[in-house]
Amino acid sequence: MMFDKIYIVHLKRRTERRQRMEKAADEMKLDFTYFHAVDGRNLNTEKLDKLGVQILQGYSDIYQNRNMTYGEIGCALTHYYILEDMVVKNYRRVLILEDDAQFVPMFRKQLSRSFADIEEFVPDWDLLFLGRKPMNATADKYVDGTHFAMWPDFSYWALAYAITRKGAKKILKQKPLQKLVPTDELIPIMYNRHPMEEWKKLFYPNDLKAVATNPLLIYPSWWFGETKYISDTEDSRKIASTLET
Repeated sequence: MMFDKIYIVHLKRRTERRQRMEKAADEMKLDFTYFHAVDGRNLNTEKLDKLGVQILQGYSDIYQNRNMTYGEIGCALTHYYILEDMVVKNYRRVLILEDDAQFVPMFRKQLSRSFADIEEFVPDWDLLFLGRKPMNATADKYVDGTHFAMWPDFSYWALAYAITRKGAKKILKQKPLQKLVPTDELIPIMYNRHPMEEWKKLFYPNDLKAVATNPLLIYPSWWFGETKYISDTEDSRKIASTLET
């Protein structure tokens, strides 16, 4: 495999997701490690103060006009700790998957095809989306020389992405716990494709080099409105505005 480590982000209480993911990963012959997620249910203002977490001043969800939820904070902390872990262990590149990831048919073959072209045409990439939610798909552009890779415009989800040590260091250098935003806001801020200019200025120089597989290789197992759909990030307590910097 082309990654030093595959992390699967998993909440301990979601045992049904663990069982499904183990079966899927076994079928894909993926060697992975569970990374236990920070559970937003266990967070409160006192714990966040001890961790030095400060919410980005003036943050409000740009579509729902609400404060961050404790679930989103737990998710952001989890991805932050994974980046710390990969840098400390000196991994060159890793794959990070949420435990609701659903692989497309012939996943390994398609990944190998896309990855070979990305390594050839974008050898200095920092972050590679395998799954994402394009918010402005018409603005995505093909990488010159291949149809198996795209330059992503504004995109959501931290469902499935690879990141290099160089990319992880760029994010950690910004000290994101001191100006916390949800992970799927942070990523497009870092690669300079987020619509909120005032947020981007706080993460200058926004030089994360992001690319995406084409087609996407991983989708959520459940979609909003389906019976089994659960969001541990959005469907949780909202923070008080007093946590902002």
